[in-house]
Amino acid sequence: MPKKFNPGFNLENLIMTGVDYKNCPVETREKVAFTHSNLEKAYERIKKSGKTSELLILFTCNRSELYAVSENPAEGVKYLKQFYTDFFNVTDEEIGKYIIVRTHKEVVKHIFEVAMGFQSMVFGEDQILGQVKNSYDKALKTRSTGKILNRLFIESITSAKKIRVMTGISENSVSVSSIGIKLIEQKLNCLSGKNVLVIGLGKMSKIAVKNIIKKGINKLYVTNRTRRKVTDFAKEFPQVIQIDFKDRYSVIDDVDVIISCTSAPHYVISEKKFLDAYKNRPLYMLDLAIPRDIEPAINNISGVELYRIDDLEKIAQDNIEKRLKIKQQAEKILVEDMNKFIDWTHEAIVTDAIISIQKFSREIIEEELSKLREQLTNIDEEQLEIIEDTFCNLAKLLSHQPTAKIKEFAREYQKCSCHSITLCD
Repeated sequence: MPKKFNPGFNLENLIMTGVDYKNCPVETREKVAFTHSNLEKAYERIKKSGKTSELLILFTCNRSELYAVSENPAEGVKYLKQFYTDFFNVTDEEIGKYIIVRTHKEVVKHIFEVAMGFQSMVFGEDQILGQVKNSYDKALKTRSTGKILNRLFIESITSAKKIRVMTGISENSVSVSSIGIKLIEQKLNCLSGKNVLVIGLGKMSKIAVKNIIKKGINKLYVTNRTRRKVTDFAKEFPQVIQIDFKDRYSVIDDVDVIISCTSAPHYVISEKKFLDAYKNRPLYMLDLAIPRDIEPAINNISGVELYRIDDLEKIAQDNIEKRLKIKQQAEKILVEDMNKFIDWTHEAIVTDAIISIQKFSREIIEEELSKLREQLTNIDEEQLEIIEDTFCNLAKLLSHQPTAKIKEFAREYQKCSCHSITLCD
């Protein structure tokens, strides 16, 4: 028997679940944070479930999101929500109310806006585009994506790059780390002549170091688990004073500011060891990591002010107002690019449906011809070829009208405004 006819992908198969800084506090976000150490296991577990045909995990300090294509969207969403509690060993009471579910065109709109920086704490910030691309690259390496997510993420990344060039938004954007430094600078009145310790040397930390150097600081200590990274970085910035990671507590009494941003799954500054090294001088600490690097109880110590990533949101809001005109210009281009992807999905449905019809027809023809060969034992090869050609031509004639109707339906579907995206949805 021929296989059941499969009409192909439907945009409604596209789903997303996740948490972000807008709806979920940092204390909860860090409990469900994907890291380099657990990412592969997460992909493996979800893929083994059979609930998704495509998968991409997007994780940054501000968001933890699962993008997927599922033949049964309702079941897919249910599984992905449950995945957070099972994989991270948290209760539904802890995480359930914070999980956001998006489906269909909402997913398209969201990832385009995320890649562009519209959903970032710092509007239009540059780092998110690289983070989206890195997450996509990791998904490719695990062979978890397919036709739909590949196209969705390639288009969203391409759109963000184009808009940044066309609007000049990158020239006016700032990063989360630069916002944090601005906050510390306001508290100290001036960073000039101060001593700073930076823990971790990822992209965000490097941006912080570059901004700090411009402020005319006195000493800049930098440490990282991998010493070679610091050594290489110090070649570009000779102001950097390298210290071993195990010696990070030894300079606490010599600094005015500590900035930490590592990918460690645990605290890199614990309360107990900090108290042993701290000598009651005024100290400002900036924790930009998710999960957090600095034990929160340290904020209760007299003389210490600890700021975490969620504390930067208010300052970030001021940045939005300054670039409102650029935002409006960027939105127009973004909407056009989002709707181009929507149009592509409609075309993909048509293409898949036509291919499925043709394949289905060929399977029926082969099955019927096989029966004829067994029954008509007295005909020669030439006669058999004539019969086969007749069957094939008949199949083409019978499928012509359905194929034409499918194409016509797709064109009318695309014209319907209710299937387009606007930023007001």
